[in-house]
Amino acid sequence: MSVKEAVKSRSFWLIGFGLLIQGGGSITILTHLMPYLIDAGMEKQQASMVVMTVAIVGLVARLPVGWLMDVISRRNLIGLSIGFSGTSFLLLRMIGADSPLILILAFAIPFGIGNGSLWVRSALIRDYFGTKYFGTIYGILMSFVTIGAGLLPPVTGWVFDEYGQYWPAFVTLAALNLTGACLTFMIPRSTELV
Repeated sequence: MSVKEAVKSRSFWLIGFGLLIQGGGSITILTHLMPYLIDAGMEKQQASMVVMTVAIVGLVARLPVGWLMDVISRRNLIGLSIGFSGTSFLLLRMIGADSPLILILAFAIPFGIGNGSLWVRSALIRDYFGTKYFGTIYGILMSFVTIGAGLLPPVTGWVFDEYGQYWPAFVTLAALNLTGACLTFMIPRSTELV
């Protein structure tokens, strides 16, 4: 597809919205995770272990996600990863100072899988729009991620400053991610590029 054709397609806008929500949501959680955990009563050392667990799960998730790219559609894989991210935001709400390891892992694993599959988006974009104008189309779509990453973390910080808690922002991010996952599943199959 040409850039003009891509921008006119429904697929372009659904992919862009999904990327905005997932990228912005992930950056928001990564930005506010330590302050949230400390505010929830965790010691800094324990909170840093949670952050490290998220990073390790995200790293480990890249291998099976790469294999899954060859087994299921990339559209479905991105939709699932956005759904995993949204689910993890709800689980984060339950974590506090005395949380058992299983609850921390229940948050870290879906969040790490969601983050570990972010790079699938380049393959998805190639599937839908081809390679001739890939760089331009990819660059335009990545601006959605930048918009989400620029807007959602400060809004979450404002929510905390205004209300003294993170949960309203985290629940909103979860709802947005779950909506984004549903919209991603609505993207026409790459063979129906309308």
